[in-house]
Amino acid sequence: MSFIKFYNSLREEFLRCNSFLEVRPLNNTIDWPAVSGVYLVWNENTASERNLIYIGMTGTFRRIANGTVEFNNGLLNDRPERWTPYRFSEQQGNFQFHFRYGPFSNNTSEQYQIRNEDHAYTHSIPYNNLIIHCFVIDSTHPTHTPKSIESLLITKYIKETGTLPAANNSL
Repeated sequence: MSFIKFYNSLREEFLRCNSFLEVRPLNNTIDWPAVSGVYLVWNENTASERNLIYIGMTGTFRRIANGTVEFNNGLLNDRPERWTPYRFSEQQGNFQFHFRYGPFSNNTSEQYQIRNEDHAYTHSIPYNNLIIHCFVIDSTHPTHTPKSIESLLITKYIKETGTLPAANNSL
């Protein structure tokens, strides 16, 4: 099964459970949902795996000091705070309201310092070209975790294309 057919099948499964959201920037604003899960950033359309730019996730299970396991409830609406390996840039300048990836520096502290500069990333896509798909997965989901769906999608993508989505650096 091709990546797109597989992806659409998974999307249909989540749509049936009201656990899938499509976010499109409106007036240069991305209205991120305050949920955990997996998100995919697409350039212009979702009909081809070539248009998939990034697959990421928020929300993890972790063992804490007393030995119990908790879900950290990382939220999708925290994504704009990132600066590596990508940045949703809303700062003034030539790349205001752009999704930028391909950080200039591998050093996260250094990248943080230059994150708003024009040369900070090798690729930029205007917000109005973005489509963001969100699979809502919290601690009570009966069969999936954010990490399981992220890994499944990236694995299927790499097995079909022989590469990672453009802004992903690892599986």
